[in-house]
Amino acid sequence: MTLSSEQFHTLYDGAAQPVVLVQDGAVAECNCHAQEFFTAGTALCAYLPQDTALPETLYTRPAILPVLAGGICVSANTQPLKYHIAYKKEEVDAIQALTKWAAALPQLSLPHPGQCPTGFIVICLDRGIAPNETAFLRDVGIAAQTILLAAAEKGLGGCMIGNFNRAALKELLKLPEDVEPNLVVAIGKPAEEVVLTEVGPDGNTRYYRDETGTVHYVPKRSLKDILL
Repeated sequence: MTLSSEQFHTLYDGAAQPVVLVQDGAVAECNCHAQEFFTAGTALCAYLPQDTALPETLYTRPAILPVLAGGICVSANTQPLKYHIAYKKEEVDAIQALTKWAAALPQLSLPHPGQCPTGFIVICLDRGIAPNETAFLRDVGIAAQTILLAAAEKGLGGCMIGNFNRAALKELLKLPEDVEPNLVVAIGKPAEEVVLTEVGPDGNTRYYRDETGTVHYVPKRSLKDILL
């Protein structure tokens, strides 16, 4: 798909207001509402402590369930995905110890002490329902992204974590034999700023931080590079 200078493509939100204006294959205008959602799926590596970020009641199970409800999706209505919600500090800390973050910044050991997420949603796949895990990986991704979008609506941030000790996590959560943890979604109140930048001429997409370590820059390819 190629856009000339005379052609524009506009996306609208529910209120029929312009969200994204594309000209010559590049974003010419993007309002704040859209930008917040575009960054919702970007890995957040620093969170405020639970007692200062949000009221304690938000971490109770009933309060987290609405965030999760938006993430339930199916393939052929098989519904093999199951979820474990962790919000109590002891369990959250135990899960955190089994995860690894920010592979592109190993020297920083993220998240820093005191900036770990205050909740996790572990997306699991029930092999008793769907023996072929590969066929449902797209559902896992859709569910995780939807959860993060719902979290963003509540003023929260998050991160999809695929690098974790699967066997140890399964044992920690006491999951049934046929249920396997597939993806860990961290949830919490953001303590850092995520900035989307354009990929430079060298094509490097590795994320990086500013000198203060509080701004997380994530290079993204431009529309003209991803539209066919």
